[in-house]
Amino acid sequence: MSEKKASGSGRTRNWVCAVYPESAPDNWRDIINEQHIQWVESPLHDKDIDGEGKPKKAHWHILLLYRGVKTFEQVRELTDCINAPPPQKCHDTRGTIRYMAHQDDPKKYQYDKNAVVPHGGSDLMVLCAPSKGEIYEIKCQIEEYICERGIVEYGILLDMLREEGLRDMHKIAQSNTIYCNAYISSKRNMLAKRERGDFVKIDTKTGELIE
Repeated sequence: MSEKKASGSGRTRNWVCAVYPESAPDNWRDIINEQHIQWVESPLHDKDIDGEGKPKKAHWHILLLYRGVKTFEQVRELTDCINAPPPQKCHDTRGTIRYMAHQDDPKKYQYDKNAVVPHGGSDLMVLCAPSKGEIYEIKCQIEEYICERGIVEYGILLDMLREEGLRDMHKIAQSNTIYCNAYISSKRNMLAKRERGDFVKIDTKTGELIE
């Protein structure tokens, strides 16, 4: 089987490859940047283990995002310049970026997802937009966060999420202002009623008032 067929023939816009510190030139990032393309760099994978439990060679995962389709040969010209193995087609950009931190494989070492680096104007918020299910889970985390910390203002919520580096929660809170404000206002009103002594509790199973 030819190397081209092994790597996937045809043309596509997005390609992946690995870069090894021991063989890459010191200016390998500059070489890619000179192509004026969008690309994404993983944290250095220096704690990966192979099937026999032995350490793998340290490497970076690289995602190349072209505006137009490119052939294997065209991309290979770039990967040869940085002494990288032959490129592979990227079948899913979101999945590839999540793999850069092993987010979906808890058995592997968990790298810092915030250490994934966008280059050339690539936008991780767009490339890794959360699914509806993930947004729901993050909203639940925000509600728990509000309750646990007794937050009574939307601005305080955003400040605390930002200061604690909780980026995913901060992004969802920023883009769901009405929802967050309504939840915080409801919690604040419940607290005020409790302090005045006119707070009413309702049994969620029977619907009856609790004295």
